[in-house]
Amino acid sequence: MDKKYEGLSLGEFLKKLRIDKGKTINNMQIETGISKSYLSKLENNTKDNPSLDILKKLSNYYNIPFQVFQNFCDFNIGLEDGQVKDISELVMNLEYLFANIPVDIEFKLLFKNFIIYIESIMLKEAGRAEEFKVLELLDELRCKLEKLSREKTI
Repeated sequence: MDKKYEGLSLGEFLKKLRIDKGKTINNMQIETGISKSYLSKLENNTKDNPSLDILKKLSNYYNIPFQVFQNFCDFNIGLEDGQVKDISELVMNLEYLFANIPVDIEFKLLFKNFIIYIESIMLKEAGRAEEFKVLELLDELRCKLEKLSREKTI
């Protein structure tokens, strides 16, 4: 990352990126789908821990590695016994391998959404619709993992 971005808060960093790209917050709303008010809150440091989905959109928009945001966001990558307190911590962990395959952020977000969905249906009786959704999510994970596995061997 460029030295001119060192020591900045997340908001300052995002604002500088936007200005350097010659964009307005209106442009960003149109091009990213993130609301102007949310972008403004991020830039003014009144919102300082955006969701992984927002970070992914910003990473794509600015064409910067997703991992850059790890320096700005509160992702504590582990507890005393190696446990994680939140699935987001696992997703942000750069060293995390799935089935011994390095995975990208898209796979990690799919995996996170799968875990969240499983947690949401655990306390209620799952019907056919929920079972179908679990199978659909698993298939999506399997396909993405197979693709990553093929890319690794190339």
